[in-house]
Amino acid sequence: MAPHTDKTPFTLIPSDPTESIEYRIRDEWYRVKHVPNTYLVHFGDALQVWTNGAWNSNWHRIGLPVAGSGSRVSLPHFLIATWVKDAYIMQKPSPT
Repeated sequence: MAPHTDKTPFTLIPSDPTESIEYRIRDEWYRVKHVPNTYLVHFGDALQVWTNGAWNSNWHRIGLPVAGSGSRVSLPHFLIATWVKDAYIMQKPSPT
């Protein structure tokens, strides 16, 4: 899957034993290590807007599974706010 950000505030993905999810940090791609019984949390575009950039949307992609790790089935949980009209933009503190 091509690199992308999620439009929602949050996305929860169960930890992936194939370690095929990758994150971009400063133009480098890193695989997310599998930690059993945990979830990966993506911060999305809506959260970035709502917090005025205090929390940034994560660029990520789905790569090939690690050799010998089996096939991958993903069941992401997209948390979509229906109360956007009540959201407000956080103010960044001004530098002193």
